[in-house]
Amino acid sequence: MQKIYDVIIVGAGPAGVTAGIYAKRANLNLLLLEKQYVIGGLLNFTSDIENYPGFPKIEGFKLAQKFEEHLKALDVPSKVGVEVVKVEKDNNIFKVNTSQDTYFSKSVIYGAGWSFVKALQESGCEVDFSGSEFVATINDEFVKNALNAF
Repeated sequence: MQKIYDVIIVGAGPAGVTAGIYAKRANLNLLLLEKQYVIGGLLNFTSDIENYPGFPKIEGFKLAQKFEEHLKALDVPSKVGVEVVKVEKDNNIFKVNTSQDTYFSKSVIYGAGWSFVKALQESGCEVDFSGSEFVATINDEFVKNALNAF
């Protein structure tokens, strides 16, 4: 019989890592999946980050390393280099097909960025955004210009 996780988290950027930390602290049986071969998502391609609490200025890849250290300290099970290619729901169980294996869970948390949602829509999947929240990162220049408009 296949193992059924409480939650599978797709994406190991800031959102996915945070979800993994909270799921582990809640004693949930979880699995964190990341398409890239490193934890941290786009942080790994960002030079300086100056708006992350506790770090007045830190290079993106160094912050990503801290995320990975946090996951390891909590023993959060994760797999990198694994692309989720399809998610199906059958009888209240999610079947998560990846480039390497198939996993099953009671719930799925999506934290892999907008491109995955767009790909799902383009493949004909119906994506329901009700009850969902999306947060966009904005830069300081955008905020200054917006404030000057008032």
